[in-house]
Amino acid sequence: MEKYPEAGQAFKKYIELIPNDPNPYDSYGELLLKEGKFEASMENYGKALERDPNFVSSRIGLAVNLMYMGKPREAESELQKLSATARNDGERRAALVAMEVLHLDGGAMDKALTMLDEQYALAEKSDDAVQMVADLDAKGTILVEMGRCDDAIALFDREAKMIEQSDFPPDARENVRLFLHFDLATAAMGKNDMKKARAEAEKFQKGALMNGNNFQVMASHQLAGMIALSAKDGDEAIAELGKANQQNPQNLYRIALAYQAKGDAGKAKEFCQKAAHFYSIPSSNYALIRMKAEKMLSGIIGGE
Repeated sequence: MEKYPEAGQAFKKYIELIPNDPNPYDSYGELLLKEGKFEASMENYGKALERDPNFVSSRIGLAVNLMYMGKPREAESELQKLSATARNDGERRAALVAMEVLHLDGGAMDKALTMLDEQYALAEKSDDAVQMVADLDAKGTILVEMGRCDDAIALFDREAKMIEQSDFPPDARENVRLFLHFDLATAAMGKNDMKKARAEAEKFQKGALMNGNNFQVMASHQLAGMIALSAKDGDEAIAELGKANQQNPQNLYRIALAYQAKGDAGKAKEFCQKAAHFYSIPSSNYALIRMKAEKMLSGIIGGE
């Protein structure tokens, strides 16, 4: 709801109630990160680590602050500390995920893919099919972003086969099957095959509406908005993306692009600023657009 002062008061009370627990400081640090108050955020993450040196999310929080402050080497150093002191594969994975996001944010796509390969190896070691499928999907998404759409489609096909051969719970199996249509639609858009993109988007929308799942419905609006944006239909793109997940900064950036195409600099600036300064904990969605949004915002401000 973006009521940050009220959230801040609640977190301060949380700290007051259990001052020796790391989690209240970690939570408050995340709010301060979201507000772009990086130094204060790092101070609170540091307080969490004073109480528990192994509090993983706070170590990641320090790294993310450093990344947003334009200090990627220092950020990487923090994540290497986490990786070196990891007590289990879960903590190793957390470090790899954050490192993947750091590389994506810096435009080092190949390095991000390497981090995903290492995540996949951890999942394979423990025979975690659910995580293996998620890693393949994430890798395919990055390949689409790189323009390697055929490679992405091959991974999505591999993902589909893995689903059928695994012992996925039925609901999870159906959800992944449905989102493969989403993935194939984005890959088709990357190849400028809009007929295929619309066909896959229609299949996804049909399944989402049938399920009545709000997250899936929002994703179907996202696809429709992306297709409209590709067709340079700004009004349709804005309408559809406005119904998509607003906690996905990619959608905020896409809305900014649609307003820019319509010549509405004011609205383009509003949504571009929201996208550029989203300041989330590690998120590939944000990492894929943050620097683009910053560049676009700079251009809009420079043209005022």
